[in-house]
Amino acid sequence: MELLTPNQRAGRTRRDRTRQQVLAATHELLKDRSYDDLRVADIVKAANIGEATLYQVFRHKAAVVASLFLEHYQPIEADAERETTDAAIASTEVLSAFLMRLATLAQAEPALARAYLRAFVAEAYMREPLPDALDDLTRPGAFCQSLLERGLRAGVVSHTLAVEGVGELLIVTVLQAVLRHGPDQGSLIARRLVEAMFGQPDDVKPSRKTRGRKGANT
Repeated sequence: MELLTPNQRAGRTRRDRTRQQVLAATHELLKDRSYDDLRVADIVKAANIGEATLYQVFRHKAAVVASLFLEHYQPIEADAERETTDAAIASTEVLSAFLMRLATLAQAEPALARAYLRAFVAEAYMREPLPDALDDLTRPGAFCQSLLERGLRAGVVSHTLAVEGVGELLIVTVLQAVLRHGPDQGSLIARRLVEAMFGQPDDVKPSRKTRGRKGANT
């Protein structure tokens, strides 16, 4: 257990409070402006803090948006982690549920999803991206990739789907589908994408759950 001095505890409390003020202010600002139009000056004014105070917690607006997106995304990842511990749930089912929950997040928070995608494109492919922003921006794609690789090891995902970078591609595709085509059509596209990718190709073994169900019906 980490032991902190009273001054250290007070400093952490101030930092946490600043972080929440900044995230709440950014969430409101994104309702009427794009990521490109979002300025640090607007954030600090809305959060009622000084610019220097913001930079004690976040180095760049991309880091702010990434942290805000993760606040909403983390329960989705936690659900998928819990489901992967259940041997009765096939890896493809976990991944499908994960992507559909991500689509639901984009439906509920379209402005945030749009800002996240813009920050991802702006930072993830820069020659020298900001380290603190990059880790948060790439986390959903990295987790999605890990689900693909678990499925590959379990023999329920084709090796052609576990190529490096496919996880990020799935995240971007699902979010863009919802944002571009609207909630209903976007969810339909996301479902079709999952069905197309995770049908049973010839080189993929059926899951234990599927084999057991098939045997029970014969």
